[in-house]
Amino acid sequence: ANTMAWGLYLLALYPEVQAVLREEVIAACGDGPVTFESLQKMPRLLAHVRETLRLYPAAAFFARDANAELTVKGVTFKKGDALFFPIYSLHRNSELWEAPEEYRAERFLGEKPRRGQFIPFGDGPRICIGAQYAETEITVLMASLIRRVDLSMSDKPIPEPVLTFTMRPGGPMMLRAKPVQG
Repeated sequence: ANTMAWGLYLLALYPEVQAVLREEVIAACGDGPVTFESLQKMPRLLAHVRETLRLYPAAAFFARDANAELTVKGVTFKKGDALFFPIYSLHRNSELWEAPEEYRAERFLGEKPRRGQFIPFGDGPRICIGAQYAETEITVLMASLIRRVDLSMSDKPIPEPVLTFTMRPGGPMMLRAKPVQG
């Protein structure tokens, strides 16, 4: 739900992107159901979902306990120390991303990010077991909505992100929605 809220906010903020994605969805499935097969014809929508997850990861950080003493770049961690991985910061790191604060969904078209660069669901053997399901579900919901609803910004301020274990808006996300004409 939080990823959907941020993704819809980004579409309202960038109406030209919303229009292109709407055309892609309609070309892929028309008025019919959004199927797994039709999702394969929506690379730009998937790129939008991934850029949303980069800018507003569902989990702002994750933690692991060191299972042995280890030293990384001169910093020693003892067995049992809690290690926190700040996903929000990693996804906005200028050493890993060009213009990291900017919305650029096209960065997810073509070449995949390097391993460890984009980890909204964690990585390695403890990656979220529902990662593929969540990404697919978000994409289906977004496709179903944007082909029928035009979103725009309201006069209400967009709440700041709240970084707890999850990344959520710090209040209601108020957008304007109207039926798509035509």
